[in-house]
Amino acid sequence: MTQDQSETPREQLARQAVEAYNELTAHAEELSPEAAKAVRSLRETLTSLVALGTAADLQIADMERTMEEFEAIFYSGDVSVSARLLRRHLTPEQRAELARLITEP
Repeated sequence: MTQDQSETPREQLARQAVEAYNELTAHAEELSPEAAKAVRSLRETLTSLVALGTAADLQIADMERTMEEFEAIFYSGDVSVSARLLRRHLTPEQRAELARLITEP
C-alpha cells in the first residue's frame, strides 16, 4: 500500500502533522523558547484531535451496527431475530409496552 492508497483525510492530515512536527523538532535548537513552546502546544492539540477523531469513528461504527440491527428487527421477517434484538435493545418496561401495543385491540 502506498502512502496515499486507502488513506483517509484524517490519516493523511495526521501523517502530515507528524512529518511537520518531526521536521520542527529536528531543528529544535534553532527555535526560540516561544517557538518551541508553540510547537509542543501544537503537538498536544494535534494528538487530542486525532484521539477525538478516533473516538468519533468508533462511535459512528457502533451507531452503524446498531442501525443494522434495528433494520434487521423491522425488515428481516425473522421473528426470532427480531425478538432477540428487541430483548437486547429495549428495557423490560419498553418490551412490556410494545407487547401491550401489539396485543391490544
